[in-house]
Amino acid sequence: MNFIQRFGTFFLFFFLEFFALYLVAQYNKRPNAVYQTSANLFIGVLYDNVSSVRKFFSIQEVADSLAKENADLKAQLEASKYIVVDQRGIVSFPLDTSTIRPDTAKQKDVTQQFTYITAEVISNSIVRKDNYLTINRGSLHGIEPGMGVISSEGIVGIVRNVTARFAQVASVLNERTLISGMIQRNRYFGSLKWKGRDPRLLTLTDIPKHAEIMKGDTIITSGFSYVFPGQLRIGRVKDFRIEGGDNFYTVDVETWNDMSNIHYVYVVKNLLLSELKNFEKIDVK
Repeated sequence: MNFIQRFGTFFLFFFLEFFALYLVAQYNKRPNAVYQTSANLFIGVLYDNVSSVRKFFSIQEVADSLAKENADLKAQLEASKYIVVDQRGIVSFPLDTSTIRPDTAKQKDVTQQFTYITAEVISNSIVRKDNYLTINRGSLHGIEPGMGVISSEGIVGIVRNVTARFAQVASVLNERTLISGMIQRNRYFGSLKWKGRDPRLLTLTDIPKHAEIMKGDTIITSGFSYVFPGQLRIGRVKDFRIEGGDNFYTVDVETWNDMSNIHYVYVVKNLLLSELKNFEKIDVK
């Protein structure tokens, strides 16, 4: 009752004003046109804003869909296959698939070796000596310790610990993470690790001094591990040197990945891992 007494006059004034505008617009052609134009403009702006809000809330769904699609496409790359060149048993490791024309390998001679599981980064660090990421996928999704993790721009790290729904990844910015890297142009390979300085700079060692190195050379994964397929981009040579009478180069590699801006990643699953590990257990006689 008090509310009506306090605001009744205001609402009555508002109603009469609205009714007067309606009469003017209804019985006068020019004001009516102005009214219709203004109303259409208002409704158009309203619909546009509603559409923008809907798009905003659908971004996550779209991003998840694109990440899944990218994972499926990565699995189709030659480097993710184990190709039997010839039925007599001659095989080609993923490292050498660049020398095989896709049309020369029969479909029955191609075996999937690597698949990819999409995940989202929910925490990340880049300022410590040993940095880690946490992703929102775990053992329920097929993640296991030792699996490699990559992004659309290059390598990210290696899974260390796993729970049912989450996994901890030792990133490339971790002094304990070692990766086999190769100069794409001449195929010399060595060990790649972070020295704890610039988060965009890794160090490649064990490249013999007779190898030809040029600034700008592309560094890729060698394929000499169970973790990553070959031919994944890592970075480019920024500088190189031979230190203190050593017989090997120390190469500064500028990474393609910006580890401070990682959101979606792909966990690499090696489908032939059990066979390879069991083979290594066989005693050589």
